[in-house]
Amino acid sequence: MPAELESGIRSEQPLKWGAVAAVAYILAMFITGKLGWQHLGLVLLAWACVAPVPAARRFVRSWWPMILFWLSYDVMRIFSSNLFSRVSVEAPYRWESAIFPAPDGSIWPFFFARWTAAHSADLWFRPLEIYCNLIYLSQMFAIPAG
Repeated sequence: MPAELESGIRSEQPLKWGAVAAVAYILAMFITGKLGWQHLGLVLLAWACVAPVPAARRFVRSWWPMILFWLSYDVMRIFSSNLFSRVSVEAPYRWESAIFPAPDGSIWPFFFARWTAAHSADLWFRPLEIYCNLIYLSQMFAIPAG
C-alpha cells in the first residue's frame, strides 16, 4: 500500500488513546483537587479524538504540539505548591538591575510603564499599541504548518 494512502487511512482512524489520556488527565486533576473550569476544553478534546467527523481528528493531529504544551504547563499546578514555601525575588531583581539597566537606571518593565504613561496621549501611540498587541496575540493564535 502506498505511503500516502496508508497515512491518509491512519489519519481517519479515531484517536482512542488521546481520548483515554484526556479523561485520565481530568481524573488526575479531580483527584488532586485542581480541576477547574478551564478543563472543560478537555471534554471537547476527548470528543474530538473519537468524533465521527474526520476534521475534528485532523485538528487534534495538527495541533497536538500546542495541546501537549498546554497540558504540560497546566500539570504544574499539581506540584507547584510543593516546590518553595516562598518566592525569592530580591536576588533576581538585583541581577536584572545590574546586567540590564534601563536608560533611567531602573529595570525595563518599569521604564516602559513610565514611557507608556508619558506617551499615551500621542496620536501615533495607539497604532503602535495595536501593532504590539497583535504580535503578542500571534503567540496564542499560532496556526500549525501542514
